[in-house]
Amino acid sequence: MAANKEENKNSKVKKTAVAIIILLLLLLSFVFLIKLKEGSDMSNPNTIPVEKPVIEEGEIERKSVEEIKQELQKIVDKSMINTRLNARPYCDEQGYYNLLIESTNRNILNYVLEYQRVDTGETIWKSPMIEPNQNIKKAKIFTTLPKGETKCRVIYHGFRREDNQYIGFTSWQIKMYS
Repeated sequence: MAANKEENKNSKVKKTAVAIIILLLLLLSFVFLIKLKEGSDMSNPNTIPVEKPVIEEGEIERKSVEEIKQELQKIVDKSMINTRLNARPYCDEQGYYNLLIESTNRNILNYVLEYQRVDTGETIWKSPMIEPNQNIKKAKIFTTLPKGETKCRVIYHGFRREDNQYIGFTSWQIKMYS
């Protein structure tokens, strides 16, 4: 019976120790939850960890629709090609084609025009650098075209006016007559 009492006493000690450990774990969990809640308390904005932005007085200055249109127009103007040319040039008796190339004074780029045959890809004429407010009325091409109509591609090579840096190209198709 003494052994039985000793066993009961050891069992009570073990149960008490387990109960104390469980209570300590619950207490630690409770303290942790309280601290976690304090760290995310939305009623106290000073406890929310955020980067502090620059806060200024007054309203944000906004642009009018007209100001926005003007800014967009400046961007469009920088990319516009203000060039006229004859889309149906023909050869005269002296072998000159009436190209009628005109760079308007509104053009913001210098450019070189390259004429190519569509069927062969051969370059048949290339202009010198053309600046705004310049024109070329007629020119002799490098080769003889077949009689009649020849489809050609005009490649516009654009260069920045300040330093003649190449910007890019665009092209369109025309018909030349000989």
